[in-house]
Amino acid sequence: KKSIIQVYASPGVGKTLYTQKMVLSLASGQDFLEHENRYKQPIPTLIIDGEMNIEELQKRYSTLLTQHPGVDAKYIRIATLEDQLEGGFDPLNRELGQRRVQMAIEQLKDQYQVAPVVVLDNLTYLTQMNEKESVEMHPFMSWLIKLRNNYGCTIVLIHHETKSTGTPSGSNVKERPLDVSIRLSTPKDIEREEQYKNDTQFIVQIEKIRTACEYKDRKPYIAC
Repeated sequence: KKSIIQVYASPGVGKTLYTQKMVLSLASGQDFLEHENRYKQPIPTLIIDGEMNIEELQKRYSTLLTQHPGVDAKYIRIATLEDQLEGGFDPLNRELGQRRVQMAIEQLKDQYQVAPVVVLDNLTYLTQMNEKESVEMHPFMSWLIKLRNNYGCTIVLIHHETKSTGTPSGSNVKERPLDVSIRLSTPKDIEREEQYKNDTQFIVQIEKIRTACEYKDRKPYIAC
């Protein structure tokens, strides 16, 4: 709880699928992959998606819900482009967009008496700024810090990696306040789990974790 988590990967690796399965685990109080949910209770989740339309998102979640018995869909709240005026979000690096997110957080916190997990999918499409410029990235990251500290939220920030270096794109200013950074990548054929060969598979690598815990020295693993 109370963390800023970055999940990044190249396009098509499975960032959204990874995040959706994490959301279902949170909404059911169940464990997620190799990570134990110690609280064993449902956690409300606010998903703000800047790319997919509502029909496709609902279709994906409906499919996943059939695979995860015990998930109460009421703990999952989705905001998409179609919910916004003129088909686009107020950029989350500007005051109006930030205020709307804060209002949604307050509503969920009042309803469930626990701070929600906020998923921002993804940084590029939910903001209007030059990600490479630290002077523009810094105020946005300061806002995420305030969400974490003032509301007790965990924020999951979905982002792309740079093709040339395999690192998160944009200014290094973004990396400094992160509590956790997770890189997803596509396994080689020889690394793939044979029994799940027809499913989406990705390597999960925890590159940064601020707090001392059993995951700090965890080696990369394959998930699907």
